[in-house]
Amino acid sequence: MGAALALVLYACFEPVFVLAPLAALLLLSGPSTRREWWWIGVSLAWLVYTSLVTAGLVDQTVLAAGILICGAFLTMMMRRPRPPFEVALWALALGGAALLFWGVWFGLGWHEIKLAVLREGWALVRGVETPDPEAMAVDTSAALQMYGEAMSRVVEPMAMLFPATISLVAVGGLTLAWNWYHRISLRPLGPPLARLAEFTFSDHLVWGVVLGLAAMVLPAPPVIQEFGGNLVLFFGGLFTIRGLAVLRTWIRQTPGPLLGLMAFSLLFIWPVAAGGLLSLGLADAWLDFRRRMAPPPVEG
Repeated sequence: MGAALALVLYACFEPVFVLAPLAALLLLSGPSTRREWWWIGVSLAWLVYTSLVTAGLVDQTVLAAGILICGAFLTMMMRRPRPPFEVALWALALGGAALLFWGVWFGLGWHEIKLAVLREGWALVRGVETPDPEAMAVDTSAALQMYGEAMSRVVEPMAMLFPATISLVAVGGLTLAWNWYHRISLRPLGPPLARLAEFTFSDHLVWGVVLGLAAMVLPAPPVIQEFGGNLVLFFGGLFTIRGLAVLRTWIRQTPGPLLGLMAFSLLFIWPVAAGGLLSLGLADAWLDFRRRMAPPPVEG
């Protein structure tokens, strides 16, 4: 259920990071069933449609990032299949470097992209705060006004953290595409995606959080502090998911309905929940909770 919901959300908002690698992987595996060809056709059709309706520098940048990162991911996976999360991180690094070259080639820098994100964000806020008064009730208009005011407080931080946000979306999309590829393909290549409870990565990535915090708190130019904020968000996001994996191991025996109710309740305290999961993920780098929770080997 969770994988299906994630696929729908990606298809609606950032399809290039999921549908492009999914269709390419299915094609490279030699599709032979109607189900595989159906997924390829639908994915390519939706990608073409969403690409044609892209407007503005932000959409073009996301599309370019998706093509470059997905291309690097496919190249490495076809050459030597490895765990998808590990390859997704390398693809992000290679695709990000290629994106920088793309920006230099077209004369685009971080300043221009950030301004474009700000313009789109403020345009969205103005659209929410000033709806057509004849098209809705007074209570609805007032609620939208409050929602627009809340949105206005996050426009600038989201613009500053745009690179880290897209990076997290890219890594999540690639791993999700690999998961669905193994669900759909008759002859999938490489290992399947591990369960959430088994999610882990090199403990050395904690230095990404440390360096990001140092760049934010030490006296440095604003561009360095923004870079530090993006490091904290990206690597902090990875460790938050790692904390969620540890939590999933703890509650593995929890019934599905109760687990769903717990997840729904966390939506109302998500800042506290995210901070707790981040702390749990960071602590796991030193304490390795899942190894401690593993049952002792049975003596023969």
